[in-house]
Amino acid sequence: CSSQVKQSDKVSYDAIETCDTSSDNDQEVEEDEVLKLAKVRNIDSCSALHSMDTSSISSPSQSKKFSTAKNNECQPNTTKTTTTTQPPATLPPATLSSLWHRKNTRQHLLTYFFFSFFTAGVDEAFPLFCISKDIGLGIAEISIGKILSLSGILFALLNYIVSSTIISKCGLYKSLHMAPFLSSPIIFLVPLSILINQYYDSYNNDNNNLTNGDNLSWPTAIYLSFIMSWNRIFAMVFYAGITIATNRTVHVSHRATMNGLSMMGGSIFKAMGPTFAGFLVAFSASSGVIDSDVGSVVVFGLLGLIGLSIGFFSLLYLREEEVEDLEER
Repeated sequence: CSSQVKQSDKVSYDAIETCDTSSDNDQEVEEDEVLKLAKVRNIDSCSALHSMDTSSISSPSQSKKFSTAKNNECQPNTTKTTTTTQPPATLPPATLSSLWHRKNTRQHLLTYFFFSFFTAGVDEAFPLFCISKDIGLGIAEISIGKILSLSGILFALLNYIVSSTIISKCGLYKSLHMAPFLSSPIIFLVPLSILINQYYDSYNNDNNNLTNGDNLSWPTAIYLSFIMSWNRIFAMVFYAGITIATNRTVHVSHRATMNGLSMMGGSIFKAMGPTFAGFLVAFSASSGVIDSDVGSVVVFGLLGLIGLSIGFFSLLYLREEEVEDLEER
């Protein structure tokens, strides 16, 4: 009987009945015979029960016993086997050296560092330009406060609208590439404020208008406020984009260390920016090497070129990195 069952291609009641030597016409298929047949065929008992040919079941008792055997064998048994899951793969702790040796991360960090240097330099050079009588406007501190206050109001009103529109329309990396080119060139226009203020100052003198010792005209104040707010709005677009992009260059478990490195380097470069700008303004005003009439052009021209060079660097080297493998990150 075993050899006959082994040679059969399909488990069926006919094969069981052929092996049954009893002469009873109303024979019943017992559950142990079905399981024995499955054992001979070396297959799972539940699979055997599902694949059996039930066309030979003729009596209700056979059908009942078949259903009982099927239910008993095919119910899930949680006590037989236990599934063990492997713990998720973990990366070694990130170090400053390991993060710096990642090329894409290093390029993002360098872009952030130098742009921090640029913005800090502009923020230092502007009030020095306003207060200088040699290469700047020569205005009082209260007038500088008016310019910065007005630029702050414009920044607060327009920053969210401009930033969200650019990032949603252009995407993260395109807005990141555009921001330095929109923020830096407008710095070149700061020295023109001298000509604007001289024009309105002469107009006030011709009409005997008193300025109470302050020769800053409102058109000049509005002009400079617009320039500074424009510069800061697109600088903020850059800072928002570079923060998100740099975090995407490392695995999530390394982001805390990477942000610590970013803040440390950014602080160093933000400290270097005012030092550089202060030296540049002092050299342009008092060295005698540079004519005072073009001193402001040299200062803001050089700062604008630094900003543009950062834009070209970001355009050439900052790319979105899609790394799916945990180990590669």
